[in-house]
Amino acid sequence: TARADARLLAAHACGVGPDGLDGVSQAPAPPVLEEYVRRREEREPAELIVGHAWFMGQRFELAPGVFVPKPETQEIVEEAINRLSGLLSQGKTSPLVVDLCAGPGTMAVTIARRVPDARVYGIELSQVAAQAARRNARGTAACIVQGDACEAFPEFDGCADLVVTNPPYIPIGLRTSAPEVLNYDPPLALW
Repeated sequence: TARADARLLAAHACGVGPDGLDGVSQAPAPPVLEEYVRRREEREPAELIVGHAWFMGQRFELAPGVFVPKPETQEIVEEAINRLSGLLSQGKTSPLVVDLCAGPGTMAVTIARRVPDARVYGIELSQVAAQAARRNARGTAACIVQGDACEAFPEFDGCADLVVTNPPYIPIGLRTSAPEVLNYDPPLALW
């Protein structure tokens, strides 16, 4: 991810989006870029350095203690969008989508933006992450709540058209050696 990280850091230092670097002159790099590079060399995720992540062309605000979206999540979202498109083409109206373990709202918000006919609800246990998800959901129909996924939305039992989740994925007792994950992603999102 070195090239992607460099573009993200440079774009943020120059005050442009990741695609805006092409229009930046060959002027010397802003001094803050050196600080960003130092922090990245210490293995702090580039997304946390700049305070946001780009996912499927959309910007998601992050904060310390919030899971950084991973590229693999795009596969889940693409499959969800394909399944919802199939339901809509079969005449289903307002399909109900529930995102368990919503983190910063990456899946719920993207689905709500890409499939505006869907009713999208997300739940996140972490208060900090739920707040970030609600900020990211502004301007969409996605509804994000803070709470336990095991007890989420009892009113939807048996009637959700699609459930998506990116739950904690490291088995208890195992450790990861990636400092970006181990030192910066919240343990609640990992184990």
